[in-house]
Amino acid sequence: MSDVLKVYAPAKVNLSLEVLGKRSDGYHELRTIMQAVDLRDTVRLCPRSDGRITLSCNRDDVPEDEDNLVMQAAKLLQDNYGVSAGVDIELRKTIPPGAGLAGGSSDCAATLRGLNVLWELGLEAPELEGLAGRLGSDIPFFIRGGTSVCTGRGEKVEPLPTGATFHYVLVVPDFPVSTASIYASCPDSLTMTERGYKNISRGVREGRPEMAGSSLFNALQETACRQNPRLAEMLTHIDNLARRTRSYGSLLCGSGSSMFSLHADENDAERAARLLTEALGVRCETAASLPDWGLRRLLEREDSSRC
Repeated sequence: MSDVLKVYAPAKVNLSLEVLGKRSDGYHELRTIMQAVDLRDTVRLCPRSDGRITLSCNRDDVPEDEDNLVMQAAKLLQDNYGVSAGVDIELRKTIPPGAGLAGGSSDCAATLRGLNVLWELGLEAPELEGLAGRLGSDIPFFIRGGTSVCTGRGEKVEPLPTGATFHYVLVVPDFPVSTASIYASCPDSLTMTERGYKNISRGVREGRPEMAGSSLFNALQETACRQNPRLAEMLTHIDNLARRTRSYGSLLCGSGSSMFSLHADENDAERAARLLTEALGVRCETAASLPDWGLRRLLEREDSSRC
């Protein structure tokens, strides 16, 4: 219990995102193929014995109180399992908020995974996924990561085996997008063809980015672009550069504002990132897909004297 834990919280992209219908609880029924990538935040957990939970963050626009899912996750574990210990949480964000990359959800899941170890709770993945589902829709996916088909509100997670590393360029505009506003305005149902869905899932399983890229789909993209015309302009620019950058396709990340393009290998992605940075004048960086990391990977221990 004396060690400090440093837990990594990766971002995600959606290779497909379908809206299947409106639910009675006000949420939308979804089917999405999500893949974790190596752009990541860091959650540092310093043990304390007085039961207090504190949070600090390197960004002024991220709340440090119970409005933050990280605080909610720590409190949920503490209350559910009668934990008398406390923790100082240091959140260092690299994933931009409001970008559709699920940084907040991943930070929350990293907190659950890390405190499960720090507080020696011994919870297995299904138990943590159940707790994560109480906190938010994308959070259960980040308990194990990798690539998964997520359904329901996004909280039902079925791992999808991956045959190779996928390489991306993440294009991150300097403005956020309201997820709530996008969902409020999107159609109650908008789905892809089953052939397209099979192309993506098979492309992931067989490690064929060209197959997956041929059928990328996001039901929220049209609504997001209508509300934010700059997104539409940037996506058009990314598509126009596709041949020069050897891109297999591009798509809005979740509800935006980030976008990605999919590439054959790391070298192609790096070249595309340079060209897109010059063309768009916004943050563009490479990212690679991550495998399933289990519960104890993406964790590092430090001596508690560094708190």
